[in-house]
Amino acid sequence: MDERESGGGVAISVVEDALLACVQSDLRPATMIALQSKLLQQVTKMAAKGVMLDLSEVDALDVDGFAALVDLTQMLKIMGAKTVFIGFRPGVIAGLAALDSDLSALRGCQTIRQALDLLHET
Repeated sequence: MDERESGGGVAISVVEDALLACVQSDLRPATMIALQSKLLQQVTKMAAKGVMLDLSEVDALDVDGFAALVDLTQMLKIMGAKTVFIGFRPGVIAGLAALDSDLSALRGCQTIRQALDLLHET
């Protein structure tokens, strides 16, 4: 990890050739706005082609938070960056499934190594 920026419940680091954003609290609207702003700025600044979002510290995610993550994924895609989610907790996934959320919009895994491998797939 080369570089680190934090604040707003989000820490962003560079790992190999990708950005790693660690969400350090539940995704309240203010945290989501900070995450979106910081990631879009960093992707532009670095011309990053990959973003890993570590949500292992997130205990709960409502439909609005999930929709905001899907929107962020689409924004990053338009900017040329692939997105992989790391560490979704089983309870979060079960809750989203119970709310009939379309989970196919997100790619996820459990470790940074797995995320880097997914980002490098063609």
